[in-house]
Amino acid sequence: MNSRITGLALVVITGLALSACGATADLGSGSSSPTASSSSSSANEESEPPAEEPETPAETTPELSVSQQQAIESAQSYIDSGAFSQKGLIKQLKFEGFSTKEATYAAKNIGADYKAEALESAQSYLDSGSFSQTGLVKQLVFEGFPKADAVAAVKASGGDWNTEAVEAAQSYLDTGSFSRSSLISQLKFEGFTTAQATAAVKQAGL
Repeated sequence: MNSRITGLALVVITGLALSACGATADLGSGSSSPTASSSSSSANEESEPPAEEPETPAETTPELSVSQQQAIESAQSYIDSGAFSQKGLIKQLKFEGFSTKEATYAAKNIGADYKAEALESAQSYLDSGSFSQTGLVKQLVFEGFPKADAVAAVKASGGDWNTEAVEAAQSYLDTGSFSRSSLISQLKFEGFTTAQATAAVKQAGL
């Protein structure tokens, strides 16, 4: 009987020991998995380099040839000393010996305000002579200004066209002999209206 009790005790002890080992193994394997996974995830995050933004290529200014530089300097000198249309400036630079390509490049790249040049030219003509409104527009167009710019410049010039007609009439009488009708016709040819020409001739003494 003692031997049976002893055998049963050994079986119970052995079973408890095996159960304890299994529980320990389960605990070990369960606790290690999340830790390994977390470490692996952190390592991957640290190993990935930050995304780099694409570099924007720097803008480069084309290098000018010596001839282009000279054309620009010459064009700037003309603009500083007088009033030129773009077409007129190109013609002047070509007259100076620059090629059409060089002259055109210079006229387009000196930063000139050709509308302002048209106004300056209109005022210069009024300061140096007598012009009708239509006559001055024609003169500016002849100088190479677009007609729209010429018309706008003449309107903004502040010209007193009645006074201009009187000055023109007096200038003609100072340099030649005119009858009343012929002087009126001459002023009308210059672009003055019939009313302006008639009033101017009367004021001039005819």
